[in-house]
Amino acid sequence: MTLQAIVVDHDEVALQFDGSAYRLTMRRRLRNTGTQPITRYLTRNAVDRYPGEPERSNAHYREHPLTWDELALTASCQGEDMCWQAKHDRDAFKEVWLVFHNEHGRFPLYPGDATWVEYAYSVGADKWGHWFQRAVRTPRRTPRLPCRP
Repeated sequence: MTLQAIVVDHDEVALQFDGSAYRLTMRRRLRNTGTQPITRYLTRNAVDRYPGEPERSNAHYREHPLTWDELALTASCQGEDMCWQAKHDRDAFKEVWLVFHNEHGRFPLYPGDATWVEYAYSVGADKWGHWFQRAVRTPRRTPRLPCRP
């Protein structure tokens, strides 16, 4: 089995709030350190209305689940729109494969190459409290964990 490896060389985020919804824009420079083309990249979009109170948050999202429509997910790779595929659809989080293709063609990330990927999504203030937290990826010259297709 051949493993694929993605290194995140650069990771930045922009957060906007219009009074009723947050819009997050993630921008990452990805590098393929593996031996096979990479055709998709996994992202996770999670919310937690009541941090530190898991029972309360769970009850809130059972009653008011996060939906794909409200996320209004968009993604691009160096100006090319990207398609996406749902991996996990839960009340409080969505995992999504951003795929390196669109209706005009495929643009995989080939071994040794790097590219910029940008994706954005929205979350209503009713789903998200007045706080923001995210995992920050530390740039690495070697991959932490291989990504399997």
